[in-house]
Amino acid sequence: MKQLPDIQLPGGFFWRSVTLSNSLETPNEILLARVAEGDQQALEELFALHRGFVRRIVDARLEPQLRPRVDPSDIVQETLYYASRRIDDFLENCPVSFRFWLRRKVLQQLEDTRRRHYALKRDVRRESPVGNLSAMSLAEPLFGERASEIIRKKELLAEVESAIEELSEIDREVLLLLYAEGLSNGEVAEILNLGPNAIRQRHGRALRKLATALKRHEI
Repeated sequence: MKQLPDIQLPGGFFWRSVTLSNSLETPNEILLARVAEGDQQALEELFALHRGFVRRIVDARLEPQLRPRVDPSDIVQETLYYASRRIDDFLENCPVSFRFWLRRKVLQQLEDTRRRHYALKRDVRRESPVGNLSAMSLAEPLFGERASEIIRKKELLAEVESAIEELSEIDREVLLLLYAEGLSNGEVAEILNLGPNAIRQRHGRALRKLATALKRHEI
């Protein structure tokens, strides 16, 4: 696991360093080997291990407009069901890490959900919806324990979301991937096709820009 350095931010903010962990490769390898041998219990354990990861992605990417119509838990369940039906394809080809493969399944399920409700196909990779939960995740590194208090105050929640929307698409995406989805620095670099050093630099800059935007909003 890699510990990132603390960053001094504008407006009196001080970003607490976080540990960005690598994916759980060792448990995956053990469970995937058992799954390949036909162990149904291992398959259940594998998806139980990653259920929280799937839920984080759904919470980060499901637009606020869809939340009244769609239960995030249903999307999680559907994703795991369809992934379990396709696990043999993954074991045969192993095109990417299991976490990356599962993340693709989540995004595909979200895209299918959007099509059903909007009757319009959109590129999910370009979606960066920022709702309450995403705002909470991105506010945590700046506010710490105060984040939940701020998010509970609706008048401040809108200001936090506005500040996040002021970021460029790439900066917002870096923060969403790191904090809302909980991916590692290396995983974000692979998804965005950038070097790890470039992600670290963008990460620090994005946090500083967010802190500056929040200051403008008097938060």
